[in-house]
Order: sequence, then C-alpha cells, then structure tokens
Amino acid sequence: MVIVHVAEWFYRPFNGVKVVVPEHIKVQQNIEDVGFINLCDVKIEGVKNQITLPKKYEIGNLPEPFNRADLFIFHEVYKLKFLKLAKKLRKAKIPYIIIPHGCLSQQAQNSKKLKKTIGNLLFFNKFIKKAKAIQCLSQKEMENTNFNNKKFVGSNGVSLPQETKKSFSSDAIKAVYIGRLDLYHKGLDLLLDAIKNCSDKLRLVNFTLRICGPDQNDWRQMLKDRIDELQISDMVLLKDALFDDAKKEELLNSDIFIQTSRFEGMPLGIMEAMSYGLPCLVTDGTTLGDLINENDAGWCAKTNSEDIGCKLEQMIEEKEQFLHKSQNAKKVAEKYFAWEKVACETIKSYQDLI
Repeated sequence: MVIVHVAEWFYRPFNGVKVVVPEHIKVQQNIEDVGFINLCDVKIEGVKNQITLPKKYEIGNLPEPFNRADLFIFHEVYKLKFLKLAKKLRKAKIPYIIIPHGCLSQQAQNSKKLKKTIGNLLFFNKFIKKAKAIQCLSQKEMENTNFNNKKFVGSNGVSLPQETKKSFSSDAIKAVYIGRLDLYHKGLDLLLDAIKNCSDKLRLVNFTLRICGPDQNDWRQMLKDRIDELQISDMVLLKDALFDDAKKEELLNSDIFIQTSRFEGMPLGIMEAMSYGLPCLVTDGTTLGDLINENDAGWCAKTNSEDIGCKLEQMIEEKEQFLHKSQNAKKVAEKYFAWEKVACETIKSYQDLI
C-alpha cells in the first residue's frame, strides 16, 4: 500500500497536532510505503520519503511510487493549499481522507462559528464532502462530528517511557497542567472557578496546581488576572512552557495531571501523563473521560466548573488510591496508545477503506 500524508507543518512543540503528525508517519513507514508532503517545505528529522510538491500540484510528477499512491491523508482542514491538491486528486481518481484533529467536531465548529460557517460555504465543504472518509481520533470525536462523511476511529499514539511514577506526596497534592494557555478551548477558566469554589478544602490538603504553557495572544496575562481576581495565587502557579527532559521531570514530580478542555480530538498531554503513570482529572470534553472512568485511572467531570469542583473534592477523598489509579493509567497507555499498535490498527482501517 502506498500512502502520502499532507500537512502544513512547522515546528511548534506545544501544539499537539504538530507533535503527532511526524510520529504517525514514522511508525507507518515501518509497515508500508509512506511519503510526506509538507506544504511549508520544512524538513523533519527522522522522517523518510519527504517529498516536494511539484509545480501546479501535478500528482504524476511525484517520485515513484508516490505518483501512484493508493491514498492521500490530509492533516487538519482549514488550509487553502489543501483545496487545489484535493482537486487534482479527485481528477486523478485518487482517494483521500481527512484527519481533522478535532476541528470538525460540533464544539470546535461553534468556536469562531461565523468565520467557519462562511469558510465552509465558500471553500471547504466540497473538500470535506469529497473525502473518502474522516479519520476521527476517538469515538467521542466521531459522535460529535456532524459532517455526513464515512467516519472511522484512528487514534493518536504516545511513545512509552521507561520511567514511571512510583511515589506520591505524603503531605500535599501536586497537580500539573501542561499545554496551551487557551482559557476557552482548554477550559482553564472552568478549572480556576472550580478551584475557587472548593478552595478551603484544597488548602487543607496543601493542593497546588502548576499551569505550564507558552504565552500567546496575552493568554498568560489574562490567566494571571483571573487567578488574582479569584484570590487563589497561593495555589495556582503560572510557569513557562516545558519540553523534553524538563517536561518529564515535571510530570514525575507531580501527583496528578489535570486538563479540563471544552473540546479535543485526542489530547496528547493527557496521553503522555498516563504513560508516566499519572492519574488524570479530565472533563468529558477531552474525549478521554470514559476511558479513564472505565479503567479507574483518574476522574472525569462534566464540562462545567461545578462538576470539576466535585471531582476535585473526590480526588481529595481518594488520595490513598493514587498509586492504584497510577498503575491503571500506565496500563491504559500501554493497551491503547502505544504507537506501534496504533499504526497497525490505522493501516488496517486504510486497507479496508480502499
């Protein structure tokens, strides 16, 4: 099988999509003939068969065997350069699928709704509807994606680390969130309100939350202002973005990972935390809540501040179960998210599709 991935990729280590796209390609290249067209024309270390798109997007001018590909895969949706290439593929009768990475879910469509509605009508509806299928990253994303295409689930994966969480704080609860500081998308506003609502109980157990992420669009200042307004700066600490060894150290030094997103495709931050054995407190908007509940790997709240607060209180009551939940989290990562397993299942879905 010959597959070509297409993305507009540039290095943004704090963006989950940018992190997982090369990993999808690398592991699939161990199974099939897989090439990669980067419309930013940036080379990615460790990825073989990186292809420069020919002028006028002529598919026949691609190098062998990718000029006769069985399937093209577009990562994300709202890239104007995708439209011309997709038109060429339809003309050549080469099927393509779209991995929207969550951006076609109903919740994501409601964010900047007017802009997306106009963009869909003018440009993107045909691109989406003519796709052979939409690859959703979770069952929840598939259920919440209303476009009338064929859909299937093909998850993201995670590289399983050798290190694992082995002990937890005896006289405190140290929580961490690692990701973008987007108040709305990541539900950080909901989380801060929940912490305020149960602040007395959290202070009794020496709870702290470290929010680690890059600053964009003055998000950090907005977060700081909200933390100060709620008078929880003794518990909630804003830190810079973390990568590589610094991120690993932060995870292993924490007791739980918290992410309260309103919507996601398949959040890499939670998957990484589970791979290190951190219990996770999440919302159902993250798409991983059911899996975490079913495997007793943490706590899942409804996507509102009241229920997040209830789960924070439940977390306090179940502090003695952290090690048990940690072991379950690690097992979930190994069972569902190991990259090699994800690649084999996804390739099988592609073969069935075409």
